[in-house]
Amino acid sequence: MTKISKRTGRRFYRNVLLISITATLIISSIIGYTVYSTLNRSVEQTIKKIETANAQIISQNFNNSLNTVCSIAGYLATLNSLPIDYMEMTGKQWVKAAINSTINSYMLNYSYISSIYAEIGNTAFSSGTQHNGNFAYLTEYNGFKISICQDDTWPHILQFESIESNYSINKTVIQLKSEKLSDSIFTYDGSGRFEYITDTNGTIIISNNSNSVFKDLSEFCNISLTNTDLFFSSENIYDKESYVTAVRISNSVPFIYTSSINSDFYLSLTKNALTKSITICVSLTVLSVLLVYMIVTFTYKPIREISETFKHYYPDLEMHEDEITFITLQIQNTIKEKRNLEQRLPETVKKLNHSQIAALQSQINPHFLFNTLENIKGISVSNYGINNDIEKSLILLDTILYESINQKNILSSIQEEINITKTYIELMRLRYGNVFTVEWSVTNDSICHAKIIRFTLQPIIENCFLKGFNRKRTDNKICISFVESDGNIEISITDNGKGIEPELLKRIKSDLSDFENNESNHVGLKNVNLRIKLLFGDDYGISDIKSDCNGTTVKIKIPIIIGDGGV
Repeated sequence: MTKISKRTGRRFYRNVLLISITATLIISSIIGYTVYSTLNRSVEQTIKKIETANAQIISQNFNNSLNTVCSIAGYLATLNSLPIDYMEMTGKQWVKAAINSTINSYMLNYSYISSIYAEIGNTAFSSGTQHNGNFAYLTEYNGFKISICQDDTWPHILQFESIESNYSINKTVIQLKSEKLSDSIFTYDGSGRFEYITDTNGTIIISNNSNSVFKDLSEFCNISLTNTDLFFSSENIYDKESYVTAVRISNSVPFIYTSSINSDFYLSLTKNALTKSITICVSLTVLSVLLVYMIVTFTYKPIREISETFKHYYPDLEMHEDEITFITLQIQNTIKEKRNLEQRLPETVKKLNHSQIAALQSQINPHFLFNTLENIKGISVSNYGINNDIEKSLILLDTILYESINQKNILSSIQEEINITKTYIELMRLRYGNVFTVEWSVTNDSICHAKIIRFTLQPIIENCFLKGFNRKRTDNKICISFVESDGNIEISITDNGKGIEPELLKRIKSDLSDFENNESNHVGLKNVNLRIKLLFGDDYGISDIKSDCNGTTVKIKIPIIIGDGGV
């Protein structure tokens, strides 16, 4: 039997497993990418919240500073609204001292105030050194004109100057040091954050980056200022590096607040999201692959069992695409064979009935035949003496007939078939003498124990004597061989006779396959072929007949059956 390789026999299993694992990996990758995208969006939202909150803090701190300055200026302005007689009292020393003390307290409490100058009544009050450089107008806020010194000095001065109103004396100027002001506005958390306060045109007026004042914000942040309250961008560039920037545009004050930080500051959050995504993806992939392997293996089990069952009888799985194709083909063949058997069954039953009747008729009083042979043997002894040729022939014929009539089993061992054939050959030797020789060849001793239908060889060897041999020759020869091949036994019977004419050989081969024609003259060959096919199937019987002027060869194919074979 052909050995089926494990690799070939499980092709369908491997294909299904490979497709399932591939699909699982694709799905796991999609899920992993989805998880990563979700986590990454969550990280982006977190960063956005942090940065927009920081921009909001800057806005609140700056607004608080502005409101403080406005409150101080407003307090000083209210002194100008007092009655004239009070205004005249400001010239008195104790009043001056009180106002100067108030202004000085403002200077001490708010370190970012560089100087205060106020005209109250007919008296001018000041504290700190007032800077008289070139100031550029920025905007107006709460009745004050805000301007910034454009001199190339540090720290830069931000000036609040009162606008003329109904006050009798209205001059109030408060100057702020941008360096100190930035200390109270910006967070300075050590993260390398850059923070800017710009006017509505994008010009930087206050920053913790001293090199950026009076410059345009676009030189440091690649962003577009819009009219929305909150703007978030993850692709801002500063010194050719990626920055995250948040912008706060206030409707209450004419300033824009910007906070920008290097993206690497949040790299740990991004890495954490990526690590979680990879962990989830790998875990999901491993579990999915194991689950797919278990499901496919469990599902394949009945297919494997069916395939193993079929392989025992049809050892040609390696010739098919996969197990399913192999199983499907075998089922189709089985159905076809069943239909063929159903179509042939009535005729086969009919033939068996005729055969049974013939067998019953042949069994009528077999003792009559043996007794008659015994009487003839007695007559030959009486006339020619003991051990004469007639007596020997009758003894051999008696042995052959006994094997033919009295044995109940259809099958015999090959060794028994050889023995009965040798008996028949000895009978022929009494007739023809020593004008022929017989050679036997059995390649394997175990073949002798295999089973064969009784009287398979005798009809074919009989044809050698009757139709093959030349009686005038003394070198007639018969060769009989038994060879094991592909799980079967091939029997070859060859003679060196005159051969068979081509036309006659063609008719003989045609008659062997025509089971309906019972008028053939080649009953022996057809009987042997039909009995083998009826018992073992269409794959067995006389497999070939070759003949030429040098002799004839008949080949018979039977299965290897050890034991009684159930027959």
